[in-house]
Amino acid sequence: MRKYCLFLVALLVLISLDAKPKKKRGDKKFPKILEEVVVAPKNLITSYKGSETKYFDLLHTKLNIKPIFNKKELVGTAELLIRPHFYNQNKVVLDAKYMQIHSVAVKKNSKNLPLTFVYDTTQLTITLDTIYTRFDSLTLLINYTATPYQQDSLQVDDGRGMYFIDVEDKNPYKPMHLWTQGEEESNSCWFPTFDATNQKSSEEIYVTIDKNLTSLSNGLLISSKDNGDGTKTDYWKQDKPHSPYLFFLAVGDFYKSVDHWRDKEVSAYTFPKYKDAVAEIFKNMPEMMEFFSNKLGVDFPWDKMANVMAFDYTAGAMENTSAIIYYDRLLCDRQQLVDGDFDWIISHELFHQWFGDLVTAESWANLTLNESFADFSEALWTEYKYGQTEAEIYRNKSMGKYLYSSHVYDEPIMNYYYNHPHDLFDNIRYEKGGIVLNMLRNYVGDEAFFLSLHKYLNEHKFGNAELSDLRKTFEEVTGKDLNWFFTQWWNEKGFPVLNITHKYDATNKTIALTIQQTQKGTAIFRIPTKVNIYINGKIETKIIEITDKTNTFYFPAATAPQLVNFDADKVLLCEKTEDLSEAENIFKYYNAPKTKDKLEAIEALAPKLKGNSAIQNVFYDALQNKNWYIRLNAINLLKVNRFSNSQKLSTALQNTIQTDTNPEVREKALNKYVQLEREKSIPLCEKIIRTDSSYSVIANALTHLNTYDKNKAYTEAVKWNSTESRRIIVALCNIYKDTTADQMEFFKKAIWLNTPYTFYPNFKSFSQYLTNVNLNDLEKGILFLSDIYTYEESNYNKEGAKQAIQNLKSYFAEKAKKDKQADLKLQVVKKVGRAVL
Repeated sequence: MRKYCLFLVALLVLISLDAKPKKKRGDKKFPKILEEVVVAPKNLITSYKGSETKYFDLLHTKLNIKPIFNKKELVGTAELLIRPHFYNQNKVVLDAKYMQIHSVAVKKNSKNLPLTFVYDTTQLTITLDTIYTRFDSLTLLINYTATPYQQDSLQVDDGRGMYFIDVEDKNPYKPMHLWTQGEEESNSCWFPTFDATNQKSSEEIYVTIDKNLTSLSNGLLISSKDNGDGTKTDYWKQDKPHSPYLFFLAVGDFYKSVDHWRDKEVSAYTFPKYKDAVAEIFKNMPEMMEFFSNKLGVDFPWDKMANVMAFDYTAGAMENTSAIIYYDRLLCDRQQLVDGDFDWIISHELFHQWFGDLVTAESWANLTLNESFADFSEALWTEYKYGQTEAEIYRNKSMGKYLYSSHVYDEPIMNYYYNHPHDLFDNIRYEKGGIVLNMLRNYVGDEAFFLSLHKYLNEHKFGNAELSDLRKTFEEVTGKDLNWFFTQWWNEKGFPVLNITHKYDATNKTIALTIQQTQKGTAIFRIPTKVNIYINGKIETKIIEITDKTNTFYFPAATAPQLVNFDADKVLLCEKTEDLSEAENIFKYYNAPKTKDKLEAIEALAPKLKGNSAIQNVFYDALQNKNWYIRLNAINLLKVNRFSNSQKLSTALQNTIQTDTNPEVREKALNKYVQLEREKSIPLCEKIIRTDSSYSVIANALTHLNTYDKNKAYTEAVKWNSTESRRIIVALCNIYKDTTADQMEFFKKAIWLNTPYTFYPNFKSFSQYLTNVNLNDLEKGILFLSDIYTYEESNYNKEGAKQAIQNLKSYFAEKAKKDKQADLKLQVVKKVGRAVL
């Protein structure tokens, strides 16, 4: 599953209509560093969360189901083929959440023998007709109605399992459809099962739906039968076993785009409105399948590869076996792809078809075997398709993301003491895990690394594994003891924090390189790494291994080095400080080959920009570097008031804005240009709005134009009212928030199309807009917000609407003390929004 970060704490201060929050004393760029995070609870026995005990093996699951859209329910029969795992059994406990259980039977001599059962809303306990041994199998028949909306929790908590989207037809931008989400343990909300990662079952699903709709599930569509009553029954079958949380169903009015990999279908389902972009979005998937199959030495293992996009999906994407679901960011037009493709998330979910689906983590504590590999695959694909430099960029961004978050919270990748499985889906299991795998690859070498993955997949295919299984495989292939590597990187938290110094002794003709480990605690990391020494334009590579808190290494050198470059491959997960001089950093920028080398150099040089022509020249060079990420970081680091020649800088920024091929670079360059030129930037902003191909750059130009000329910004904004680009919508909401013109319908569209990244600014702008409208329009706005709270599936929209009404009430209550009109508006908010308040 590809996660996204959603900071719902923002809802607590959502849509403040008055002063900005005060900055507390001690606030800094980084989050507050926690002195210590205790991972293991006091009682290590009762808090331990290992693998589920297997009383039975789930062998096959057959479902005959019919979703009832207007009731948000599903009626069905589950036929489960099971067998005692080892011990004799006379009862079965199934996971079955928020259901009505109508009957339970066991197949016996071609008859259905009724069984007694007890149901407590989350588990179904069945008393069997006799004692069964591990040599016996039995088939249970369960008639039930799934009621996933019976639960009172928000969808991001434990999950509904099955989600019915806009069945009330309230949102004109979201077609009625349904989708399921099984991870972590939510598929038992729509069919009874053993909802555990260490179960594996083949699958059949008969689903009865309106004949004008399309279904998608795991495996192959075997048949579609017209029932003669306006419905049809689709029959899906997957004969290869997979875990219950990977079962999937989607139903909607979908357009299907078809491609192929070898003899297997590769398809993508989207809504007809977005069909023009779907083939472009997934054009690289067959090539990915070929690349991963060849790289792993294990062919793509499933019968097909389908993809579907949905509204209000609870995460970024989910690797359901042979049927991946994606969030609504992929519901876009072709122009949106100018701002970047979706290879990152497609490769992530595709790699899961091997790591997660073919071989599944034995328990949630072993999630690294699923998610760390999927994260690793994003850079692996980038490396193959777009080159080593792009892969370096990708890994550098991932490392930065983890290191930043580690200042707030950190724990070992392997954690058996979590509170809820959802807690594990974070930067530790994703980004850190992917980086650690890349370090392992660097340490053992490519051939050994991928041969180990090949062996691991073959030995555990259609089964489960733990981290120790991966370690043993690598040890068998390489002949190396890797317990130390797995222990320090997977079983212990943190990373090395290094202070690196070097001195040249002209008398003894030696370089002394000293590395100090300064991380908190007593842990000392074992660090094998490379050091490149640059002398008179030549490079000498030294292999060192750090094993103590302080290590000093001595290297012979006829003359003083131009640069001592630690971690020459730039793969080490660490934070470091180096005593490089200004001249050494300038040399490093121009001569060291890696993207991170140049980034480290300009980061070190940036504070010394003012009055330093040599450093300013480095930045001018960086603005034209062939590596877009160097250009981007140079722009982000430069301070416009530190350059000696502001006209030269202005010209350089204009050139970047108008000619750079990367939209993000153009967008950030515009920020700096506006800082430098202020109101003189208006003509360029207008030009960008009319000519740039990137929605992100256009949105940024609209925002800046609004700062210096609101009338011109409004004139340009209304030309974009038909857009569904979320970036431009946010910019337009910001422009319209102060207007007295009628933009109610546009704000409705903005809220209807909200995402986790846009809901906060859009609700804030809409709330401010509603403070300026008349009583009639205010009533319409509050009615709309009440509908959003009542009918929308997404929790961010529901809670955002609720908070908006509450904040408007507080705003008008304060104003009403001195303003009669405000008091009238307060009464409207109270009356119309009473169901929410």
